[in-house]
Amino acid sequence: MKKVILIGMMAVSLLSAKEELPEVCDMVAQTANVIMRLRQANAPMKETMKVFVAERNKGVWADLSKDIAIDAYSQPRFNVKKNQQTEVTAFENKWYLKCVKEQK
Repeated sequence: MKKVILIGMMAVSLLSAKEELPEVCDMVAQTANVIMRLRQANAPMKETMKVFVAERNKGVWADLSKDIAIDAYSQPRFNVKKNQQTEVTAFENKWYLKCVKEQK
């Protein structure tokens, strides 16, 4: 529930005259994709958190990135490339769907 609220807050706070909700959801999905690719590459969570939470983002984006990273590192890591890609795609779709649903 907290994640859904954060997505909604993030979407509202990031909107400008040029930026629409689908673009925000694209950014959420892209962030989820990159974080899960790092997870599947066995990158240390500590390093992922530094990059996505502390250095690149502020405010709501930092909170959302933290939630995405926690979710990603709670998922299994696969050794077979095909399985890794399947997991990355599913994870990206999961976060995109959450964002889109919040727009209702």
